[in-house]
Amino acid sequence: MKRSIPYFEALVSILSYYLAMVCMFNNDMFQQLPELYGTLSQLGSETLFALIFFSAATIKVIGLVINSYVMRKFGLGLSALIYLIIAVSYATSEMSLNWGAGIFFLLSAFSLLNIFEVRHTKLME
Repeated sequence: MKRSIPYFEALVSILSYYLAMVCMFNNDMFQQLPELYGTLSQLGSETLFALIFFSAATIKVIGLVINSYVMRKFGLGLSALIYLIIAVSYATSEMSLNWGAGIFFLLSAFSLLNIFEVRHTKLME
């Protein structure tokens, strides 16, 4: 029996690809809003974050296609880590009361919890 697509993993992968594009094509994003992105700019450039987002998404997608539990769990763990870093960065910024901290904290928590939900899927038969 064919199982359905793991929708959360697919959603997080799409979001990660989108965030990779945002970071890649906005090389001065951190400098435009230093009161919001100050902590992130100290950790790395927009290009570095784009590479991390792209890597996390690609690892999850390849894991889904070849049905690799390890790759899927690693990709979700990497996503959880990067989303947590962003959530903490938003929460500790000068504009600490903003939507980003909550959204990225929830994404991090759900990515982490979803690691335990990785199951066998036969997307390619």
